[in-house]
Amino acid sequence: MLKIKIAFALAMLVALDIAAQDQLPVVTLVSGPGKVKYQSNGVGKFQRIYPGAVIQKSSTLKVSGSAPVTVYSGGTFKQLAAGEHNLEAEFEEGKANRRLSFDNTFASYLTASLSLTHEAAGLNKQWSRLSDPARCGDGWGVTDPKKAGDGWGVDKAKGSGDGWGVDKPKGSGDGWGVDKPKGSGDGWGVDKPKGSGDGWGVDKPKGSGDGWGGQGNKIHLILPYGKVRPATATFTWSRPANVKSYTVEVKDAASGKLVHQATTVDTVFRLDLSKPPFSTGAHYEWTVSAAGKTLDSKPFEFVVLPASDQADIYKPLQRSEVYQSGDAALRGIMEAVMLERNEWFVDAAEKYNKLKKQYPKHNTVRMMYATFWMRSGFVMMAHDAVE
Repeated sequence: MLKIKIAFALAMLVALDIAAQDQLPVVTLVSGPGKVKYQSNGVGKFQRIYPGAVIQKSSTLKVSGSAPVTVYSGGTFKQLAAGEHNLEAEFEEGKANRRLSFDNTFASYLTASLSLTHEAAGLNKQWSRLSDPARCGDGWGVTDPKKAGDGWGVDKAKGSGDGWGVDKPKGSGDGWGVDKPKGSGDGWGVDKPKGSGDGWGVDKPKGSGDGWGGQGNKIHLILPYGKVRPATATFTWSRPANVKSYTVEVKDAASGKLVHQATTVDTVFRLDLSKPPFSTGAHYEWTVSAAGKTLDSKPFEFVVLPASDQADIYKPLQRSEVYQSGDAALRGIMEAVMLERNEWFVDAAEKYNKLKKQYPKHNTVRMMYATFWMRSGFVMMAHDAVE
């Protein structure tokens, strides 16, 4: 049944219209090191919440400990210091200002992750946990995850193409406009459970048969893709059924000339891209095939670029009020978004993975990490990201 739901999600579900979502009377606790509690509708007991929680704007927020915390509503970010805050007053129309900066772009990525989480509630316990009212606020509009779709008061856009696995034009700035890997259509990933040995978790949908977790007859390439630094790169892919060894081939993308070939029994292979035959500025394609079988992957393309090229992409963050005043976790998330937008996908994935390990209770990290995978329709890695 879960398999059917996943397939349906990829093919049919459409994310909520982002502009409409910004008009909803809710506030998202984006990040912050302080202890945060909220009082629903200004009455009753204060309940503890963590980053990623969504609460009604009619609530009162209490911040203590290390402050400030960053909250978001209606396209506006605010920093709240220690004390009690009436959220309706904080986000009173005309009081909260918007400025043209990377903050607006980041807002679109954040709302995309909220939309995805809202739509995915009920797919499995990991997704449902992100919108559980007991820990994640009363603003998700759900008491039963299976009814997640009716709590936001926003109709789904008909055929809008702004949802799951549907790319908007590159550079659209709405959090969904990332191109899929060349010729792949299935994404990439790095999060490896301890002791798995193959790069992927074991709790996959029963009978999925798509090449994951030792099942099926497909090989899905994961990383690298996009821009990579001239250093040792980790090549990763999925494990299908009954494969004992793999052949990895790397070719010059322009000439098709084979520049490296190796055989390995694992689904992880490391290669130093700082040494010949690899050169800075060159584009390469890599594939993986199963030894002794007519089973191979679609190619992924990457380009080796100097690490100095990456430094320039962070300049817009210097003009971001949210980044400059945010805590370490929030700054890390914004850096990951900037890496993704500039096609440094390997480094973006590594950044999210480190943040998830460093901040295990930070659901904003999980949601943003999962949406990173879903922008390429990579549902299996999205599931891993929210675990």
